[in-house]
Amino acid sequence: FGGKKSLAFEPLTLVPFQRKMIDLSLLSDDEIKWVNAYHERVRETVERRLREEEQRSSGSPTVDNSDVIAWLREATAPLTRPSAAGMTERREMETVAAA
Repeated sequence: FGGKKSLAFEPLTLVPFQRKMIDLSLLSDDEIKWVNAYHERVRETVERRLREEEQRSSGSPTVDNSDVIAWLREATAPLTRPSAAGMTERREMETVAAA
C-alpha cells in the first residue's frame, strides 16, 4: 500500500483448512507460508485449550483429548511442495495407470 497504514482482518474461528482440498500448484510460496502460519496459530490455540479442559476435569468423568490433539496436529501439519523427483515419479505412475 505504498507505506500507508491499512486495516486487516482477524479470523473469528480457528479451524484447519481441509488439506486434501488445497492444490499446492495454485499457491505461491507466500500463500503456503500464510496457510502454515494460520495452521500453527490454530494448533497452538486449540491444543492449549484442549489441555486446559483436561486439567479442569481432573474429577469424574475424566476428559481425554489425546485423540483430538493427534488429529489436530495432523490437520495442521505444515504444507510442503512435493519434490521434483516425487512429481516425476507420480506422473510416470499416472501414465502407466492410464495405459
